[in-house]
Amino acid sequence: MRLVCLLRCILATRLIPWSFGLPSLLASEILQPLTSMVPPHCTKIAVIKSMLSHASGDDLIRTTQMNIRIGLQNTACFRLENNTNDRDSLFIDVLNARSDDQGWLHTLTLSRLEHHHPISQQYEFAIPEVRTSCICECDANSDICSARTYSFTHCAYNNTQENCFRTFHPNQADTGCSPGSQSKLCCEVSFTPYQSKSYVAMKLEQPTTFVTFKYVAYDYTAGRWIEKDKNTIRVEIDGQTQWLFLDRWRRLELGVSAGGRASHQLETGMYFAVNNPNGEMNELRQQVINEINENNFDKLGWFRKDALGHFTVRNGKVKIQRMHLAKVENCKDQKSQSFLDAHHYVDYNDPENPERFALEAAVERIYPWIRSARVIDGSGRHAVVTHSEGTNVEVALQLHDDTYSLSFVHDFSKMDDFSGTVIVDFKSNRFFNLTVYNATGILHGTVKKTTDKSSNDEFHFTTYIGDMRGTNKTLIVPLPALIDGGDRMICLHADNDNFNEQEEICRIIVFKEVALEINLLENTWKEIDGHCPECNKLTMGGFLSNFNPMNWANGISSVSNFVMVITDVVVYIILLLIIYFVLTRCLIPCFKCAFCFSSGSLCCSFSSPSCKSKNAQHH
Repeated sequence: MRLVCLLRCILATRLIPWSFGLPSLLASEILQPLTSMVPPHCTKIAVIKSMLSHASGDDLIRTTQMNIRIGLQNTACFRLENNTNDRDSLFIDVLNARSDDQGWLHTLTLSRLEHHHPISQQYEFAIPEVRTSCICECDANSDICSARTYSFTHCAYNNTQENCFRTFHPNQADTGCSPGSQSKLCCEVSFTPYQSKSYVAMKLEQPTTFVTFKYVAYDYTAGRWIEKDKNTIRVEIDGQTQWLFLDRWRRLELGVSAGGRASHQLETGMYFAVNNPNGEMNELRQQVINEINENNFDKLGWFRKDALGHFTVRNGKVKIQRMHLAKVENCKDQKSQSFLDAHHYVDYNDPENPERFALEAAVERIYPWIRSARVIDGSGRHAVVTHSEGTNVEVALQLHDDTYSLSFVHDFSKMDDFSGTVIVDFKSNRFFNLTVYNATGILHGTVKKTTDKSSNDEFHFTTYIGDMRGTNKTLIVPLPALIDGGDRMICLHADNDNFNEQEEICRIIVFKEVALEINLLENTWKEIDGHCPECNKLTMGGFLSNFNPMNWANGISSVSNFVMVITDVVVYIILLLIIYFVLTRCLIPCFKCAFCFSSGSLCCSFSSPSCKSKNAQHH
């Protein structure tokens, strides 16, 4: 059976068009799958009919025009009815590449509403992972840690010098050093992209609005629907009415204009997206971020890629010295504390709480009216925001064929049941998260004031399901601010001409409120253990400097320091007196006595250290 169908397809697509000189488009319908094809749900739409006439020479040409307003994901359906009794034969229609389309179902669906935002600024940035190391030196004259080697300069090692900067912090506490001295801290602060991820920042400008229509003509033949003609049209609606033909016979002309400004629009400003390894970008995110000429460390985007392709801090030698703070805890033990006056970074020295940043969710998660928001073209010059809801579009249909007239049709709506939740999300968006079961068409809803069905109506809404097949679908219905606090009754019914209240389905819907999302970025001082074997070694110059009275005076900055200096002076004087006494009363006399014994002397007097000979003793 399948072989027979395949042969029919080959004959229909190759032999018949070649024999009659027909385009292959007419025969391509044979290749359509044998599975059932169902047209979209035909929405009930108000139609305004008018006749346009204009003179062409001596003739007066009349054109029928139908004006409708169509919403997003809604479908207008119509048929062409023959106004005359004369009909061409089927054979003549085939030769003219036209078929008897009087019974065709023509559908026009507003499938997409898009905002195309031009991008005026763009750069690549990363979240920096910051590593800090510090050394402390008590000796003011030491060159291991000095302003010459550590102030406003890059690190002196590794292959990424543009990511590492040195900072110098003089006049530190003397903890661990000799009293009255002032230690100094020298630090190295390095930056690397966190998890090797990068992001693209961009500035979006005022958008241009585009709508996309999908036109399909169906014919019901042999128990199934077949596409006889189709066309996809994208037009810009910010300006004047756009006119174009729908069908390939150029009989149906479509005029499109904005029924009003789009109800929602992304604000102009800075956005960013995750940059994937293949060059594609993820969904747009909105957050406070530096513009291309800004360098604010409280905003995203201060660690960016330069012209050479390296991530660095712009003017980092000066900026890092200002934003990095450090203080000594114990200079001898190389213990200090570090603080980076910035946001949106990762602290490598704090493994328990390293992340000092918070990225906003994608705009399509924050705003229910956005279906998607992405940068589409390879050059990254435009961002396209696709709407999930929007205002109606003005559509005018003109039929350029006197033998036919337009007749609009619509389908009935249905719904078996529904469920849902009234939600106030973390951005204070208030909506009804509605799930309908085996539903299609237009649904009308009523929000009651309480959980009692007999209570007053507080809000009415209408929603649309464009799929002709009965389906389970989740919808977002925006709600006003007056729908607050507590569960309430919501009733839904399908749109029908003969509405019966018994067909209305009512359910008690739960109210759920999510707390506001507040991301507070707080920095803290972090302890750092340094490693410097060369620091704080005792040298002759350092030892002698302790006896310089000028160095004593340099350490006096308060009453307590003055008392400490006086105490040190008294201790030094006592030590000098003790040394003098030991030298004059002990060491020197003992040395002289030892000299007397070696020269044959008999005795030694400590009170008057002198040597006496034997002859002098007996005499």
